[in-house]
Amino acid sequence: MDKTSLMNLNTWKSPVIFIHIPKTGGMSFINFLESKLGKEGHFRLQEEAWRTPPGSWMPNLFTDHLIISGHMPYSNIISDASDASYVTMLRHPVKQVISHYYQIRRPIVQNGTQIQNDESQIIDFAADMTLEEVILQKNINANTYIDNIQVRFLGSEGPCLSAPHFEEEEWQDMLSRAKKRIVSQFEFFGICERMEDTEILFCHTFSIPFHSYEERIINKRPEYQYQGEIDESIKEKIIEQNKYDLLLYDYAQQFFMDRLNEMRQ
Repeated sequence: MDKTSLMNLNTWKSPVIFIHIPKTGGMSFINFLESKLGKEGHFRLQEEAWRTPPGSWMPNLFTDHLIISGHMPYSNIISDASDASYVTMLRHPVKQVISHYYQIRRPIVQNGTQIQNDESQIIDFAADMTLEEVILQKNINANTYIDNIQVRFLGSEGPCLSAPHFEEEEWQDMLSRAKKRIVSQFEFFGICERMEDTEILFCHTFSIPFHSYEERIINKRPEYQYQGEIDESIKEKIIEQNKYDLLLYDYAQQFFMDRLNEMRQ
């Protein structure tokens, strides 16, 4: 397809690569991207993308598509597609962890049969555990999902999702890289809790038309939403476990608001 037929690419680099951190509003943002750039130019990487080593992506992946999205850490793809526009979404870690916990407890069923998927190990691990029990576990499968996953995705330089533990200095290095990358190596990042502003700012950043709020395409999965209130003590444990994600989120949110205010001036 002629990628330039969809929009003006003169001011930024193609393709748009969306680093999709689980449970950060990514599906809603993908719907938005497709509404702006077209579904036909979108290639969705499979779940195993986060284990794909650099240099092993399929031929022409980055030249034949306008949008590429998937659950892959930034370090897994940057060396193969440095000439691209990187975007991502961030979410408050308490909400991200809670949402992910309830998702991984939900087995995937097709035609009446439970199927295996990239999260099967954590589904089996968490099947009979409370949210608090999962948070307190030091388990290689659980850590991938509930232990500073946003810093892992954005700040790592090597295998980061299978590591059960990092030392303080390693976490600080990853946090520092994640902060630097989202403001200097990503053309754009959004905030899940500010989805409307995210869409407006994205359109402003890439100089494309923004339509009214009523035309937004929002991913709604009510059956996936957790019910009731989460005890404050559990939220405190999530924050303690995900202190680096919280530091990244606070930093990103301030930078996001600065960009938004600058746009409105």
